[in-house]
Amino acid sequence: MILRLIQVYYLATPVFFLADLLFNASIRVSFIESASLRYAYYGFCLFCGGISYLRPPFASLVGLFESSLNILLLVLGIMVPIYLLPGQVLEGQPGGVSFTGRSLLNFALSATILTISFQSRLATMRTPVQR
Repeated sequence: MILRLIQVYYLATPVFFLADLLFNASIRVSFIESASLRYAYYGFCLFCGGISYLRPPFASLVGLFESSLNILLLVLGIMVPIYLLPGQVLEGQPGGVSFTGRSLLNFALSATILTISFQSRLATMRTPVQR
């Protein structure tokens, strides 16, 4: 059941892609400004969906890896502008942090998948090996 949820999340990537393309609602990849890089990340997520569908035992590992990467990139997307802000202010350049509601939703989705993947992986590690 849990692995199925991870598979559905990644296989629903085309829905997130269409929402981004048609409505400019980049919920899943809110940390990437460049459209071409965003589309490449959507491709990577679809690849993750393929792996989790074709190899269900790896679904929790795929979820752990991708959601950790997603959260790392989201945090960097917020922290790097903060670190650059003093230099921009001293040079008279406008600067700011781009943390929006979409970023928060992206974080919530990724954190949920990360938690589910972690708990699923932990449960499989606790299961005794049958010979």
